[in-house]
Amino acid sequence: MPSSQTDGRAEPRVATFALSRSTQDTRALARSTAAFGIVAALIFLVLPAFGVSDVSQAVTAAATVLVISFGFPLIMRSLRKAAHGEVQVGNDGIALVFRLSRADFPWRDISAARVATTDPSGPYGLMIRLTMAAEKDSVVEVDLRRPYRIGLRSGTDVAGISTGLHKIRFYVDDPQALVTAAKRHLAA
Repeated sequence: MPSSQTDGRAEPRVATFALSRSTQDTRALARSTAAFGIVAALIFLVLPAFGVSDVSQAVTAAATVLVISFGFPLIMRSLRKAAHGEVQVGNDGIALVFRLSRADFPWRDISAARVATTDPSGPYGLMIRLTMAAEKDSVVEVDLRRPYRIGLRSGTDVAGISTGLHKIRFYVDDPQALVTAAKRHLAA
């Protein structure tokens, strides 16, 4: 459910939507790192059969790889949950707000907003499909007229390094309500 702040008028000034805490990219990272760890550990355990290393070295290496490959995703997931943020839809545009950063997208730079119906393309999309982490129900896709830029502040209307991205995706708990709020502003 979105929350809103009002400025005394009937219409809310800013509608706030919580970003999802567990996203498909976090799950894909965890699954691909775990799969890599299992394969690497099996390779280390097979090496003594070929005389490349002794059994104690192989077991130590396999255990180390497994601890790292299963520990890293847990740490990443904890950090992602600690950096939880929100999406604000207001009269000025859409803002992604986190504890330490903010990305602003003014309405003049947004051409469309929709609930995503397909997986992303390219290597990222391939990783999402291979790890079976796709979850299209909570993904909002925003088309930008100007590329997303990264700097001291991020967004489309800031000085900084251009990413070349004209589409951003983010995961919210109530994507349909966010898209409805965005379309109301885009139609105005």
